[in-house]
Amino acid sequence: MIRNFAFIIFIAATAFAATGPIDVNPTFGAPAGGDLVGINFQNGAKNECAVTLACTPSATFDGVPTTIFRSLPDALIVRSPAHARGDVKLSIFVGATYQASFHYLAEEDWERVLMPINIRSEVPGAAGSRWVTNAQIANTGDEAVDAKWGLCGSLIDPPCPPFVHLPAGGKTIPLLPDPAFAINTPGVFIYVPKYALSQVFANARVRDLSRQAEAAGTELPFVRVDDFQTSAMLLGVPNDTRFRSTLRIYGAASAPMRARIRIWALDADGEPLIDVMRDLAGFVTLLPISFPQEPAYAEIPLEPFGLLGRGSSLRIQVSADQPLWAFVSTTNNATQQVTLVTPQLSRK
Repeated sequence: MIRNFAFIIFIAATAFAATGPIDVNPTFGAPAGGDLVGINFQNGAKNECAVTLACTPSATFDGVPTTIFRSLPDALIVRSPAHARGDVKLSIFVGATYQASFHYLAEEDWERVLMPINIRSEVPGAAGSRWVTNAQIANTGDEAVDAKWGLCGSLIDPPCPPFVHLPAGGKTIPLLPDPAFAINTPGVFIYVPKYALSQVFANARVRDLSRQAEAAGTELPFVRVDDFQTSAMLLGVPNDTRFRSTLRIYGAASAPMRARIRIWALDADGEPLIDVMRDLAGFVTLLPISFPQEPAYAEIPLEPFGLLGRGSSLRIQVSADQPLWAFVSTTNNATQQVTLVTPQLSRK
């Protein structure tokens, strides 16, 4: 959480425009209190108490008075008091009275969401292909929302501002996680407050820049970790020399795990063609990691299993004693066009 005065001044000066007269940044705090909260004035509003010195500014969280840390013409910086988890009304007086929402959140109040492919910089691939991920996120609500994702290439939270301020009104900003990459994985976790899930939207595509005139890229799913299960079934995986296919498996956290992989011809029953165990690489710590940035991960090319000629398409079941999610990326060898086979329909 933000505890650095210099950074609060920075966000006051650079906050995104929102629809109301004030923008609260950050919009959340710990129930223990003590977090610095910037209230930035916009759309003609200002801190008259700091301009005219004719009044004394004040602020309350659900009627509980709090300390004014700094009073500026375009911002008020306050310290949040202790409060039970949940939503409260932040009310300030600066010559006029303004109100906004504030949210006391614990880790369980955040939804962990998997972004399965995060290629920040161009990565070379087969046949001269050059791959990159383009991703955006937007908040359609009337008030700003703060999301969390890896920003500073560190496993320690917070190594720097541990959240990203999503402005109100649907303004789109780039979704560019920068995790520590302690695990050899292309996937990252992002975190959205559960109260805001109905108003935050994201989109990501992986593109081959060498052929960008031929296609706009392949859309990637965002998967809530709450939807991970101990078994995932992938149906209709192409089994053809025109394609190369890779099974990608993700854990619900960063700890290593093992998964069982079974493969059949699509319409076959009985014993599988392949039945193997594979390890998901992870990050081992003595203590649990709050807000892990990266999932445990395994990447398994299907070609070495020697399945060509044993069915035009396959079904693949991945299972473990811990929740996971998996998909197959199938790339056309001639065009480098990517198709995803993902588990659908089944839910907890």
